[in-house]
Amino acid sequence: EAKKKEEAKKAAEKKKQEDEKRAKQIKEQKGKVEKAKKEANSAKQALDKKTGELKKLSERLISSTSKFDDLEKALDAAQSAKDLKKEERLLNDIGNIENEVKKIKQEESKLKSEQSKLKGEFDKKASVVTSEEKKLASLTPAPKEAPKKQEAPKVEAPKAAAPAPAAKGAAKTEAAPAAKK
Repeated sequence: EAKKKEEAKKAAEKKKQEDEKRAKQIKEQKGKVEKAKKEANSAKQALDKKTGELKKLSERLISSTSKFDDLEKALDAAQSAKDLKKEERLLNDIGNIENEVKKIKQEESKLKSEQSKLKGEFDKKASVVTSEEKKLASLTPAPKEAPKKQEAPKVEAPKAAAPAPAAKGAAKTEAAPAAKK
């Protein structure tokens, strides 16, 4: 009898150590998940900022293009009126707008490249979050849910005397009225 108590004590101590180890693993994994989430959030913010810059640049491009269209109409009118001074000034303004549009398009190209890199970084970090969350999920339910699922059929099977797992539900409902009689 003392031997059984000693074995039970050892088993309880071993289980306690395993539970502590699992709790430590879960805590570490939660830390990894939080770190990955922070990194992904940071990458998302950088991506959103770059997207905002691109949107502003696009608005500038639309504005410049609209000015360009207006200047061309005014140039046509000045050429029809043979107003050389106005024509010269308008050609100069059109040249300035063309240069501005060229610069905007170069900047837009650069920003799109940066945005693409940031999107790639965000995607990588988001996949790390998913991976770390899966690892955490694999650690978390195991100690409590799995033993209950395994123990339950062992206890129910002799009482219900169900021949197949599919009939367990039916066997329980049939066994209950029989127990009342």
